[in-house]
Amino acid sequence: GHAGHGILSTSERAGLAVGLERRHDLLRHLLKIGYLVKADGIPNTDESHLIQWSNTLLRSHQPTPFVGYDTLTCTAKIIGLSNGQSAVQNLKVGEQGLVATDSTSFYAEGGGQAGDRGVGESGSTQLVIHNTTKQNEIYLHHIEVTEGELRIGASLQLKVNDSERRQTASHHSATHLLHATL
Repeated sequence: GHAGHGILSTSERAGLAVGLERRHDLLRHLLKIGYLVKADGIPNTDESHLIQWSNTLLRSHQPTPFVGYDTLTCTAKIIGLSNGQSAVQNLKVGEQGLVATDSTSFYAEGGGQAGDRGVGESGSTQLVIHNTTKQNEIYLHHIEVTEGELRIGASLQLKVNDSERRQTASHHSATHLLHATL
């Protein structure tokens, strides 16, 4: 046979494929029931709010264009802000929340890859981006404002921590979680 094919039987390979397919649903479910505290996410985030909010943004805008293949930085316009529970007009210093933009250089977590982290600035306003996720094709930057105030419509300079474009960081823990819960 071909090299490497003897390691798993056909039924094991099939089971693994199903397992990987189910992993995402399983993780989502565990997140929803609060079993898992999401690494790098914004605490007390209401999943159903994020689904509705991103749907609304998708209707008034397009799916977020990802421009990060060639660059770690970009300038984008803020199209939506959330405090994790509801849409807001601004986020002030010390507040955490989610920022949607009209484009992004930040990779959203998915397919076993962790979302990008980095920083952003809007004029004198500074923010730290702890994670990036995607909901209904809208990229959501999980942020904390460290200086100033963020407002919808403002221009935002986004910069990915280049030493940190994490290729497989979430894959490892998700696989362990899968084995622990099945």
